[in-house]
Amino acid sequence: MSKSVGTSSPRKRRSSARRARSAPTLSHDKQGADLASQWGRARELQGKLNILWNVFRFPLEYMELDGYDPAEADLADGELELVDEWVLSRLQSVETEVTEAWADYRVSDAVNAVIEFVTQDVSRFYVKAVRDRMWEEADSASKRGAYATLATVLDEVIRLLAPIAPYLTERMYQTLDGSATTVHQLDYPEPDDGLRDPELERDVAVLRDVEEAAANARQQAGRKLRWPVPRVVVESGDDEVTAAVERLSDLIGERVNAREVTVTDAFDELVETAEPQMAEIGPAFGADAQKVMDAVQGATRAAVEGGAVAVDGEPVDLDDAMVEYVAEPPENVSGVDFDGGTVYVDTSLTPEIESEGYARDVIRRIQEMRKELDLDVEARIRVGVAVDDDRIAGFVDEHADLIAGEVRADEWLDEPSDAAETDGLVEEWDVEDVVVTIGIEPVA
Repeated sequence: MSKSVGTSSPRKRRSSARRARSAPTLSHDKQGADLASQWGRARELQGKLNILWNVFRFPLEYMELDGYDPAEADLADGELELVDEWVLSRLQSVETEVTEAWADYRVSDAVNAVIEFVTQDVSRFYVKAVRDRMWEEADSASKRGAYATLATVLDEVIRLLAPIAPYLTERMYQTLDGSATTVHQLDYPEPDDGLRDPELERDVAVLRDVEEAAANARQQAGRKLRWPVPRVVVESGDDEVTAAVERLSDLIGERVNAREVTVTDAFDELVETAEPQMAEIGPAFGADAQKVMDAVQGATRAAVEGGAVAVDGEPVDLDDAMVEYVAEPPENVSGVDFDGGTVYVDTSLTPEIESEGYARDVIRRIQEMRKELDLDVEARIRVGVAVDDDRIAGFVDEHADLIAGEVRADEWLDEPSDAAETDGLVEEWDVEDVVVTIGIEPVA
């Protein structure tokens, strides 16, 4: 028998006062224990529900502009891409986990499973992956697939959370659908095995680990995600990790903004440098020990083993115990470990990469200015850009069409200051230590 989300929850109803006092502890793992009032945990849960609210609001403006009714969402009406199939599979896994938790009266596990799915899988990964598809102006099977997927996820998440967040989910339901008098009349979601793909879920888990490691490697190198990199190399001795990276290499490349993604069981470009061992060198060389230490420090393995290390012009004969080696990535390559291996990011700069990087930085600033003017998603603008560096100005000019397409610009102003003569906005930005002046104005 199907369960109503409002009347057949495994939780017994309580008085209003009791619900109000215990609400902050629903996600606490010590159910049934007396707890002191914990406003910090209440604020933490509120923050996570705010993320749910932002996910809920994200597609509405795009759907409205396209005349798409989320109440009529049909996964067959559109083209599902890999990330759509993944989030739908994760939804089925979460529903299974939640159903089992409710059956065992593990309230906190049920709540946390849904909240974790929303905050980590949907908000941090899926929404970012489909943003560009919803931004497209033209109708497409891909856009409809993204709409249907997110509408399906939201509909079922709302019903999953209805027993523990009745007012929030009611408001969301009435906005998305409202065909029933209340969300609490609806059946509780049940997992659909036809949408489950455990292998895909495992693959994307690897992808996310690789993505996080690549982001950390970029941070080490001081390279922002908006700037593309020539390549990312994943080193792993785990066959499952290797297979996952190979299957999802295109998506990984998009996520980490890399021209090329490769996987290997051994990254053979590491440079081994010497670390002298004083405990062995001291007794052997006596008064000359410090000179030997200085000569060995930082030398390559090839130099040490080839007899190229010298003191006062004389080669030094070193035993294996006197030197240890540290493997380091080559210049412009940063490496960060993850559970399945190591991710190496090549941050070498080429004119092509610099050009796109500066263009992406300009796009981001224009988008921020659109927000300052409170422009609608589809609002068209005119743009003017002046760069206090001829070389960088050339890069921006090379990507004029890309910039215009991304920011909804119909034409270029002769000077950024021209925007000040209308109801536009002119601002000066520091982009990689280069002054860039941008003016934008809405098209009437």
